[in-house]
Amino acid sequence: MKFSSQWNFGKKIARKPRLHSKMQSFYANQSPMTVLMKTMKGERPQKADYPNPILDGEMWSLLESCWELDPAGRPNIDEVVQTVKAIHAARNSR
Repeated sequence: MKFSSQWNFGKKIARKPRLHSKMQSFYANQSPMTVLMKTMKGERPQKADYPNPILDGEMWSLLESCWELDPAGRPNIDEVVQTVKAIHAARNSR
């Protein structure tokens, strides 16, 4: 099982410019080493920097679980896919 897939899913979503505010995203204008050091210290993107309703509570919770420092604590990629599908289905039924 490749645990980096879940981390990268969370990272790619957080890097989408249309999903964060005019504030700097967690990854903006930072070297990969700086992001790595922040991550190793336990820093993560903050919800306040991503006010887009697409990243509501359920989706943000999923992203946070993907950023769990211990890879064993992250959902597997099948769980990520199922959760995203469930969130999408719930949004379409509103």
